Amino acid sequence: IHRPDFQREPAEADTALLPGIIRPIKGHHIAVEAMQHLDDITLRIVGGVGDQEYYEEVCDLVEQLNLSDRVEFVPEFVPEQELFRELREANLVILPYEHHTSMSGMLSHCISWRVPTLVTDCPAFRSVLPIEEAFFEERTPKRIANRIQDVRIGLAQQERLIRQFGELSERYSWASIGERTVELYVTYADTKDDD
Repeated sequence: IHRPDFQREPAEADTALLPGIIRPIKGHHIAVEAMQHLDDITLRIVGGVGDQEYYEEVCDLVEQLNLSDRVEFVPEFVPEQELFRELREANLVILPYEHHTSMSGMLSHCISWRVPTLVTDCPAFRSVLPIEEAFFEERTPKRIANRIQDVRIGLAQQERLIRQFGELSERYSWASIGERTVELYVTYADTKDDD
């Protein structure tokens, strides 16, 4: 969804948002572990619980690492409009998914709202994001923490992510896809007329 009327400016992030269903493939535990390497930033986990045992493990990890004051949970289904509000207000999203993830609807929303977003370096995300700043070098707590720190205060990096996400959003909008589809049909029809 292209949102040409929505404007986003780079801003220092005091919260990193990890939205979506809470289950192991999403990497909540690694995001929590990364928090022990960061100061002055809160991790906000927003989404329904898809795996109760995993959710409890992540909550226990927060307690073990003494991060209760820096990790917030909203462990419930979030209606689309509430999710959109979270994304509009976010200055940084992290998606530390497992490497074998196939794709992410949440990444599509982040692109649509042009939220600076950091993701795991995996084939599914590489096929969509042509910008190096969006990737964690490695899916380890320390490397994730380093990227969060770089981007949360790196306004120039945020600006590049915002600009690139705007271009992607426009390129893959329904209007743009429709125009390209019509062009293909016209080209095809023209070649048939030549036969």
